[in-house]
Amino acid sequence: MKQKIKQWLGVLLSISLMLGLMPGMSLTAYAYDENPYASLVNQTTDVTFDGKTWYIIKDNSTAVDAGTVTLLAEKCVCSSQYNSGGSFVEYSNNPTVKTVVDNWYDNNITADAKTAVSGGGMFLLTKDQAIAITNADVRKCTDAHNGGWWLCSQGSSDDSVAVVLGGSGEVNDNVIVGSRLGVRPALELNLSSVIFSSGSKEFSLKPAGSSVTLSGGANATLDGATSRTGLTGAMTTVTYTANTGYYFEEFADISSNGITARRTSSTVVTVSGTPTADATIMVPDAVEKTAATVTKAPTARTLTYNSSTQELVTAGEATGGTMYYAVTTENTAPTDDNLYTTSIPTKTDAGTYYVWYKAVGDENHSDSDPKAVTVMIGEAAGSETGNTESQPGAPTISGSNMAEVVKSVVEAIQNGTLTNPPENIEEIKAALAQPGAEVTLTLVSTPLADNETPAQDKNALDRVMQTSGYDGYAAFDLSLLLTVKVPGSDEPVTATIHNSDKEVTFTLNVPDNLKKVGRTFFLLHTANGITNVVGSAQNPGPLSGSSTDFSTYAIAYKDAVAAERFTFKKVWMGDREDEINFKV
Repeated sequence: MKQKIKQWLGVLLSISLMLGLMPGMSLTAYAYDENPYASLVNQTTDVTFDGKTWYIIKDNSTAVDAGTVTLLAEKCVCSSQYNSGGSFVEYSNNPTVKTVVDNWYDNNITADAKTAVSGGGMFLLTKDQAIAITNADVRKCTDAHNGGWWLCSQGSSDDSVAVVLGGSGEVNDNVIVGSRLGVRPALELNLSSVIFSSGSKEFSLKPAGSSVTLSGGANATLDGATSRTGLTGAMTTVTYTANTGYYFEEFADISSNGITARRTSSTVVTVSGTPTADATIMVPDAVEKTAATVTKAPTARTLTYNSSTQELVTAGEATGGTMYYAVTTENTAPTDDNLYTTSIPTKTDAGTYYVWYKAVGDENHSDSDPKAVTVMIGEAAGSETGNTESQPGAPTISGSNMAEVVKSVVEAIQNGTLTNPPENIEEIKAALAQPGAEVTLTLVSTPLADNETPAQDKNALDRVMQTSGYDGYAAFDLSLLLTVKVPGSDEPVTATIHNSDKEVTFTLNVPDNLKKVGRTFFLLHTANGITNVVGSAQNPGPLSGSSTDFSTYAIAYKDAVAAERFTFKKVWMGDREDEINFKV
């Protein structure tokens, strides 16, 4: 039983959806009892307004005297070209026909009737609006000039317009703009301004209503009329916007006979409502803003370059606003307000800076004038030097980028990002922070005898000798030695740096005892039992390499091999003759 009920509900829902989608059928958005307009929509039933006959083509009423209905002239009122310029122009951009419609409205609709017209004028229908008129008889207009009347939608080309054929009521979109056709305008009628007689099908104007008179509101820009008479419904909202540099002080709503003046923000007052009788309201004047005040100016900090960003000033304080700052390298105030922020300006490099500050006013205050504080970041008193050093018996270093590497290593130590830091890293940090610290980073080349080479590295090198065909090698150590000398201290702080964030490039001269005509040299780097070739060169070198990891290196070599001469002889092998190659 329950299943059958569900099936019938599904059928009913499907039917209701299908009916809702059928052409010409729709649900009324503003349904109410005894709607006198619903039965007249898209019917050839004349209604009268301002002594002229119309058809109702759209019902947007929410009550008999609320909302709107759209009226279409029963007949064409005149004829015109759509646009004399020869090409389609949107109706809002004033084609020729719009001027004709506006003139007809001005000259033929009475002043009293115009008060009931929503939107302030008449207009031509769009193609979609015409198609929405489901009754072709309503679209017909047999007296239309040249058999058709204009719509305001573009046709199938740049010089054509959509029209309605007067005889059939069909919509056509291929008529040239320069043609002369009938003009059949429409208007939207405000039902709150009229009374409708269902018997005579006539809209008549409501008797004169109440007046609203506004005064005051000095130092503000007015949008709307300060005097309205004959109001029978809600007045059009009037808005006062305070001029630049002015604001409205807070006040309680001011009301008079249904009309209310309300402060919606510090710069806007609105007046609206429906008068129950004549209403008079005095709108408060906008008053001039006073400037926000900097009660505590920011002060310059004493700064020395330390490779990190540093705040340039102390924070300021303000009343009536918020402190904003900007920074320049010239003593000229920024003209772009977007350069000012609430953050304290920071800089890294040594130099002279100008920090501009001002109090940006709140809704009741204007901004203070900008002022500047001069701030200097002094050069670091110490020094940073990159060197190279070769111990006797080791390859000599003839070139490197140590001048760049020292800055990178120092910055990594200060920022705590150095990979595999030395055990005395905190001591190094403390020394670097001392004023006048002299920093030296030296790339050191040290020879390694067999018994001095770390066992894991020596084993890795020996394996490479066996598998790669090298004729020999000489091991040495490349390391970075950091020295920090602090003024007033006899002993510098030193540490061996095993890794550098910045790649170290270097050039090694091959020791004289390894040089030999025809010999090829290979620069090997061994770490964690793995050996890699990082460079090679023909005799006499030099060898170039680069690394961020420092440990055991070696210069391996291969000697040229003399070409071997072969002869070929046939010998007897058992019961057959074979050809065997012998070295001679």
